[in-house]
Amino acid sequence: LNICLDLEQDNHIRFIEAVSIMESILCGNDSGELSFRFSLYASFILKKHCINISSKDIKDFYNIRSKLVHTGDKKGYTDDKLVLALEYTKIIYFEYLTNEIKKKSILKDIERLWLND
Repeated sequence: LNICLDLEQDNHIRFIEAVSIMESILCGNDSGELSFRFSLYASFILKKHCINISSKDIKDFYNIRSKLVHTGDKKGYTDDKLVLALEYTKIIYFEYLTNEIKKKSILKDIERLWLND
């Protein structure tokens, strides 16, 4: 978390760290379908905080992070995305600290939402 907040750190590194923190909180040690679960869980939690972002749009953050980490490709990265990633990380981290995010609980909430629509 300190790296995300360090203004002297390279912005690409800050972005990688922010998205990695979200991934760690939302996906834990599970290794299957990471980008799908990351985007589904993140968009659901952010919508609870009045941030209307689709799972497709949040998945872009995951994909940009993956490209930066695995190939160094900066395509898709912008400083505006860093600002959003930091905001989203703060919200998800707050949820983690205050509500002890549990994947099974999130899945039940998502299922209830779909069944009520």
